[in-house]
Amino acid sequence: MYQQVKDPVTGAISATLIQRVADGAFIPADERNADYRDCLVWLAKGNELAPVEALALPKPVREMTPAEKFTERTGLTVQELRQLLEAAS
Repeated sequence: MYQQVKDPVTGAISATLIQRVADGAFIPADERNADYRDCLVWLAKGNELAPVEALALPKPVREMTPAEKFTERTGLTVQELRQLLEAAS
């Protein structure tokens, strides 16, 4: 399955790019591209591109807070970090 892609600048449906749903690959609309040719064969079989809104996009990854980065790096829990800070003061 393939889907339409919105241009990030204009918000319009891109005429030069599609996305393969199976692996999220963006494929330029260029007949020299084997992936694009595969899409054209798929379309010729009566399939249609899914509209942008039809498929849920993955949620963007949230930036970790400094505390989360520290606990990940050191292996300490927030409670252990608090105890260390209290003991040091």
